[in-house]
Amino acid sequence: MATDILVQLISPDEERHQRPLAPEEQRLTVPEPATHREATPAQASATLFPWQAPYFILAISIVEVAVFIWGGPRLQMSLVYDPHHREELWRFLTYMLLHSGQLHLALNIVIQCLLATPLEHEQGHLRTGIVYLGGGIGGSLGTSMLEPDLYVVGASAGVYALLISQLAHILLNFRAIRYKMYRLVAVLVLALTDIAFSLHHHFSFGNVCPRVGWAAHCSGAIAGLLLGLVFFKGASKPADGPWVRVVTWTAAAMLAAGITAAVVCNVFLPQSPMHSE
Repeated sequence: MATDILVQLISPDEERHQRPLAPEEQRLTVPEPATHREATPAQASATLFPWQAPYFILAISIVEVAVFIWGGPRLQMSLVYDPHHREELWRFLTYMLLHSGQLHLALNIVIQCLLATPLEHEQGHLRTGIVYLGGGIGGSLGTSMLEPDLYVVGASAGVYALLISQLAHILLNFRAIRYKMYRLVAVLVLALTDIAFSLHHHFSFGNVCPRVGWAAHCSGAIAGLLLGLVFFKGASKPADGPWVRVVTWTAAAMLAAGITAAVVCNVFLPQSPMHSE
C-alpha cells in the first residue's frame, strides 16, 4: 500500500518530464530578449574615435622650433614665401616653418597644439595633416592673389585651417561628438578675438610692425573648412546620407575651383616690375 502511494506521488512528475510541454508552459520558459539601448554620446565617441596621440602636430612643432633656433639667414631666405620667386613651388609650403619672432612662434605652437590634439585623436594623423598643410598652401595661394607683393612667414594659415575645420568636424559628427557646444563656442571666441585684434591693429597702427597677412589667414580658414568637409570622416546615420554627400561634393567643387583660380593667377600674373628678374 505504501508502495502504491509512493508511485502515485512520483508518477505525475515523471510523466511531466517525459511528455512534451504545452505551448503555455513553453512560453514561461523562454527568456525575454534583452532590451536594446542606444549608446550614450560618450560610448559612441569612444567607439568611433579610438585614442591616438598627436604625433603629427608634435613633430611639425619640433621642426618649426628647430628652424627658428638653428636656421640661419640663408635657410630662411630659401624657405620664405617670396612673391617674386613663385616658380620655386616649395615656398608655398615651407614658409610655415619660419616665424618673425619668439612671440609669433610661441602663439602658433601653443594654439596649433591645442587645436590639433583633439583632431588627431578623432580624425587621425593623416586627415589632420592634410588640413594643416593644405591650409598653409591655401594661405600662400590666397596671398599670391590678394596681396601679390607680400612676403609671408609663419604657420598662422595652418592654424586657422585647424580652427575652422573644427566646424566641419562638428557638423559631420554632430550625433557622436562630445562637448560639441563647448567646442563650437571656443572656436567662435578664438576666431572673433583674432579678428578683433587684426582690426584694432589695422586701424590703430596701420597694420605695420608686424604686418598681419589677412589674406593668408582668411584663405587658410576657408581651405580648412573645405578640406575638413571633404576629408574628415563622419558618424552620420544612413538617413543623413544625402545631405552629407551634397555638402561634401559642394565643398570639393569649391576647393577645386579655388585651386584652379589660384594656379591660373600665379601662372599668368606678372611679377612686380620693381623686383622682377
